[in-house]
Amino acid sequence: MRKLKVCVSVCIVCLLPVLPILNFYGINSGAPKIFQLSEKKLNVSFEVEKSSSSKAVCEPVSRFAFVKNHKCGTMFLTTLFLRVSMDHNWEIVLPNTSNWKIDWPNPPQNFFPSRKPNRRFDVLVLHTMYDKVIWNEIMDVGYKRISIFRSPFAQFKSYFNFFNVAHVVRKVTKKKNISEFDEFLSSPESYRKYLYSPSRNVQAYNFGYRDYFNNKQEEDFIQSLEQDFDLMLITDYMTVSLVLLKETFCWSLKDMLGKKKNDIRYFRFKNKFESPEIEKEREEKYRNWARLDYILFDKFNRTFWTKVNKIVDLETKTQSYDTVSAKISSFCDAIRKSKQNQKMVIDKSSNYWGESILVDRQFCDLSVMPTVEFVKMLKMKQGLPLKEFADAVDTSVIKLTSIEN
Repeated sequence: MRKLKVCVSVCIVCLLPVLPILNFYGINSGAPKIFQLSEKKLNVSFEVEKSSSSKAVCEPVSRFAFVKNHKCGTMFLTTLFLRVSMDHNWEIVLPNTSNWKIDWPNPPQNFFPSRKPNRRFDVLVLHTMYDKVIWNEIMDVGYKRISIFRSPFAQFKSYFNFFNVAHVVRKVTKKKNISEFDEFLSSPESYRKYLYSPSRNVQAYNFGYRDYFNNKQEEDFIQSLEQDFDLMLITDYMTVSLVLLKETFCWSLKDMLGKKKNDIRYFRFKNKFESPEIEKEREEKYRNWARLDYILFDKFNRTFWTKVNKIVDLETKTQSYDTVSAKISSFCDAIRKSKQNQKMVIDKSSNYWGESILVDRQFCDLSVMPTVEFVKMLKMKQGLPLKEFADAVDTSVIKLTSIEN
């Protein structure tokens, strides 16, 4: 038994253009959009004690499809999935349109054909709608279905601010000096026609749910998700989710590492959200508005913890993951700032799984590459035609053209 004491401080630096990683593949591209990253100070002391289960033999999952739920930490997961898929040369569904999504808010239809002999795909992770029939037609046999849920009120606050719904509220009400968030919750139905993206049961929508479903259709919908999906992660417990994903997919520790993107945009409205009593009233209003999202979150949160509680040495594994993740994050921040192609080795004795990890500039750049740039790079690597790409942030979610200026 060896006791490890680690103290890592992670600083935040501006992301540099990903030109070096594109040049690595002989590709030139402009600088990506810059995203705000999380700031975290870690002071962890843990003991590594290998259990026999950590050495159990399992077969890594190489075929999977992911429902990318809005504002659920899915940017980090999508980048991770794309990087791992590229490293292993898995066949990824790529759009043949100018957008980086796969026909969202519709099921996948417009994509480049698979290069595999059976014309099937290994990986589907870009924004699209879940459709079991279509997914089964395009995905290779034995693929896993996974997704992620977030506590609905937290998800909605992030959605509300990321897509600037407050601007819609001001335009519609023509009021000044108001709490746009409270105004919206007082009559959410009034604003639906002005929003391209759904504002009610936002998470259920991506799985095919529609508000016109009757009770029987709703029950069938919930039951089908329970039967169809192999794994549902929970954003509120991201590190635990990543450990569970690693155990379920039998991936290496390096495959599970990346740069988490901290989605805290709504804290700029903290003065409107800080009262616990007011927050409770607001959430109750939203619960009444988005009832099904709460039903799904509660259901999958229970199944999530049922699976998590079966993980051996869970606390030690999560601490070990966070320690290694913070160390790599700090290293990547430093080399992007210095613009040097340095390397770092994570010794196998410094993590629970006993894996030695080589981290270089290529890994760091890919770990923070925005989805729009990643898709563009993958297309270039395959020699696929490029059209003008839409922005990384889809502003079409707000249809201000229908609002009188």
